[in-house]
Amino acid sequence: MPKAVRGKALEGLTTEAAGLRVVMTSRPEGFGDTLDTGQQLPYAEVVELRPVDPQSAVEYLFEGQVGSTRPAWQDVGDHLMHQDGYWHGH
Repeated sequence: MPKAVRGKALEGLTTEAAGLRVVMTSRPEGFGDTLDTGQQLPYAEVVELRPVDPQSAVEYLFEGQVGSTRPAWQDVGDHLMHQDGYWHGH
């Protein structure tokens, strides 16, 4: 979203979404720039995602996967483990 309209958009969300649960995604610098304009979302919770290493992602995806669903997740896990030269012979 162009920087010039972010404050107005946040103002609109604050007005129109009052009482609703809203999920908004943003790049951290874009959100910070918008807050610098003085606009804010009441009761907002900011969650900043962090990178996850492939091994941790695979372990999470495999948790509780049994039977016919496991092979599909195995394909995803294999793909993740082979990205960016990560494969360590797992």
